[in-house]
Order: sequence, then C-alpha cells, then structure tokens
Amino acid sequence: YMIEAPQDGYVVRATRAGQGEIVKAGEPIVSIQPARPRKAVELYVKPMDVALLKPGRHVRVFFDGWPALQISGWPQVAVGTFGAQVAVIDQFPSADGRFRVLLVPDTTHDEDWPAQLRLGTGAEGWAMLDNVTVGWELWRQLNGFPLSIKPGDALSGDEVAGGKGKDGGGKK
Repeated sequence: YMIEAPQDGYVVRATRAGQGEIVKAGEPIVSIQPARPRKAVELYVKPMDVALLKPGRHVRVFFDGWPALQISGWPQVAVGTFGAQVAVIDQFPSADGRFRVLLVPDTTHDEDWPAQLRLGTGAEGWAMLDNVTVGWELWRQLNGFPLSIKPGDALSGDEVAGGKGKDGGGKK
C-alpha cells in the first residue's frame, strides 16, 4: 500500500517501525518536516499582557547566539534585534496559564532573520504598547492593572514591554 503525506517533506521519525505492523485509521505513522518550512517564533505571554496583542502587531525579537541591545522606549537604537509580526494568538492558555503567541518575520521594515536559525533556538520579544506617565505605570504595577486600559485604541504607542520565549514570563 502507499500512504501519501498531506504535504511535501522529509520523514523525521517513524512511530511505527517494522513490517506487518497493524495501524488504525487516523493513527500517526511518521513525523514529517516540511520541505519548505516557514520560520516562526513561539513566545508564551502572561494572561495580563496577552489582551494587548493582536495579529499584525509589530514585535522586536532577539535570538540566543546573536548579541543584542534593546533600550526600553528607544526601539530605533536596537542592535541585534529583528522585526516580527504577531501571526497567531492561541485562544486558550497552556498548562502553566500563559498564552502561546506565534511571530513571523516582518520583512517589510527590517532585515531578514538570520539564516543560521534552527528549530529550538531561544528567543525573546518586545511588543510596542501605549505611552503612559510614570505615575500611571507605578499605579498600574501596584494594583496589578494591565498595561493599557484605554477602550478602542489600546494597541498603539511607544512604551516597550516584553514576553520571554521558552521559559516564559513577561518583563518591563
């Protein structure tokens, strides 16, 4: 018999090996790596911060192994960071309560992501949020408010906040 894959790619791992194996309908047989994969970064964001993100939102990313300098509030002087856009935000949290966000390269404004990136490379990202006064930010931190509570245009501005890849957490 011949089994066809839903996409072109390479067999990475066989879950059923050997001749004469019995396979149920719909049971996975092999893991396939796409022939032409698209690069993406998977970040986990705290529930308090995920409401401020939406698909298409511009994000800055730096990767483990590439020296980077990010100065809060001055994204234009970032060194070693790469442009990305939010592509997908999961609707349900993971087991630890954080939401998964997928970022894809933003090639319209920035240089391409490094060609040497491999699956599992660590990454950290910053999303551009609203400008607020220092007093408001202190009040927000003390009371546990989200980063912006303005109705309507809650997703524009210049203040920088971040989500951290792999081990999670957000930071200011």
